[in-house]
Amino acid sequence: MQSQLSYDNLEANRELIHLSMRFARLSDRKKEVLRILAEKDYLTNKQIAEVIGCLHNTVSSFLSELRNEGWLESQAYSRNAYWFFVDDRVKTFIQWECQENDVFSCEYADSLAN
Repeated sequence: MQSQLSYDNLEANRELIHLSMRFARLSDRKKEVLRILAEKDYLTNKQIAEVIGCLHNTVSSFLSELRNEGWLESQAYSRNAYWFFVDDRVKTFIQWECQENDVFSCEYADSLAN
C-alpha cells in the first residue's frame, strides 16, 4: 500500500512539473486566455477577445494553437465555438497558478460577470 501511494505521488508530481514547464513556455497572451477560461468555462472567441482587448482573429489563432498544444477543446453550438479545458486537472493547475501569482484583478472579474 505504501509503495503504491509513493508511486501515485511521484506520478502526480511529474504531471505537475510537466504542466508547469509547458505553461512557462506559453506567451503572456496565451496564458491570459487560459486564465480567463480558468475563471469561467465555455466562453466564445468574441467574449474572450472583449475581456483581453484583442481582435477576434487574434484570439481565434491563440485558441487554435492552445487546442493543438493540448490545453483546450471546443464545442460547436449554433454558429459559435465554446472553449473549455481538456481535463479538470489542467483547469485546476491554471487556477492554482493564478492564485499563486495573484493574477486575477477586479477588472477581469467585472468583465467576466457581464
